[in-house]
Amino acid sequence: MIAGRAVLRSGHAAPCARPGFAVTLVTGGNLAYNRHSSTIRPAVDRRRSAGARQDTPAISITSPADGATVNTDSGSVTVTGTAANVFEGNVVVRVIDAGGAQLAEQPTTADVGGNWSVTLAVGAVDTAATIRAYATSPDDGSVVAEATVNVTFVTTPPAQAEITITTPQDGATIQHRQRQRGRVGNGGERL
Repeated sequence: MIAGRAVLRSGHAAPCARPGFAVTLVTGGNLAYNRHSSTIRPAVDRRRSAGARQDTPAISITSPADGATVNTDSGSVTVTGTAANVFEGNVVVRVIDAGGAQLAEQPTTADVGGNWSVTLAVGAVDTAATIRAYATSPDDGSVVAEATVNVTFVTTPPAQAEITITTPQDGATIQHRQRQRGRVGNGGERL
C-alpha cells in the first residue's frame, strides 16, 4: 500500500482497503500501463434482517396536556408535539368534540428536530374534546403512530352588567313620604 492506495491483482481481496481510500485494480500485465482506479464508498444497507430492531414511528402531544382546560375565546387552539421516524415528518392533527363531531383537522410537518405545531380553528366552544395527532404509512395509508389527549374547551362567560348605586349610601336611613290615593274634587278636596 502506497499513500493510502491498495494494489490488487485480479481476483484478490484488499484487506487494507477502507471506505474513502482509492483502490487500484491491476488486471494483469505491466503495472504501469494497465490500471483501473475506483474509490470504495461505504454502502448503507437499508434492508433489515428478521428480528433486527426497526426505527419505530412515534408521535407525542406536548401541549395541551391531557386533562387540560383550554380557553377557546379566540376560536382557535394551538397544539404542539413531537414526531420521530414518520414519513417526511408528516403529522395530521384532528379535534373531535364529546358528541363525535369533527371540530377541526389540519396537517403539519415536523421540523428537523422532530417538533411540530399547528393552530386549529375550533370556534368558541364549550365542550369536552379529544385531540388526536397521527401519521400514516406512505405504502397503504394505515396509521403507524398516534397520540391523543382529552381536554375541555371553555369560553369566558360574558361580563355581568354592573350597577353602582351612589345615593343613598349604604346603611343610610331614608325618609318616606306617604301619598294618599283617591279622587280629588273640583275644589281640590278629597272625595
